[in-house]
Amino acid sequence: TALGWQSALVIDGAELDPRTGRTASRRPSGPGTVLWLTGACLAMSVSAWRRLDGFDDELFLYWEDVELSWRWQQEGGRLAIADDLVCVHDQGGTQRSDDDDRAKSPLYYYYNCRNRLLVAARHLDGRGRLAWALRSPAHARRVVLRGGRRQLLRPWRNVLPATRGTVSGLRALLSVPRASGPRPRRP
Repeated sequence: TALGWQSALVIDGAELDPRTGRTASRRPSGPGTVLWLTGACLAMSVSAWRRLDGFDDELFLYWEDVELSWRWQQEGGRLAIADDLVCVHDQGGTQRSDDDDRAKSPLYYYYNCRNRLLVAARHLDGRGRLAWALRSPAHARRVVLRGGRRQLLRPWRNVLPATRGTVSGLRALLSVPRASGPRPRRP
C-alpha cells in the first residue's frame, strides 16, 4: 500500500492588532495590523536572521514568531506568504496534555499568556502596554477555552498555568521604564 500524507492548512498568514494584542489566523485585512508569519515554516536569508539576532530567547515556545515578524517590519522588511513552499509540521507536539486529547499542556497556557505581555513590553509605549495588560484576563480566558469548556473541569491543568503566565507577563510589563518605547535587544 502507498503511504499517504493527510494535510491541512493550519495558518496562511496572520495578523496582530497592536491596539488590543489579539491575533487572528488569516491574511492581514488592513492597515494598523502587524503581519506575522508562523515560525513553523519560516524562510529568510542568513544575513537577515543574524541582523535581527534570531528569535528572542526569552520567548520560549509562543509569540517568538510574532515578535520576530514585528521587528523585521520595524526595520523596513517585508513579509510575504510563499504559496509555492510546502512544510510538514508536527503541530501540537509541545501542546499535548497527557490527560486529555483536547487539553493542551500547562506549558502552552503559561507561555502563551506570559509571552504576549513580553512582546508588549518590548514594542509598546505606556498606553499600549496598559491596553494589553487590561485585556490580559480576556486573553487568558480565550487561551484556556480553545479546547472547549471541558477545560474548566481541571483548572489546575490550564487555568492555574494561564494565571501564572499572565502574572509573570504583567511583572515584566511593569518593570519597563515609563518613558521608554520599544526595548533594545540584548547584545
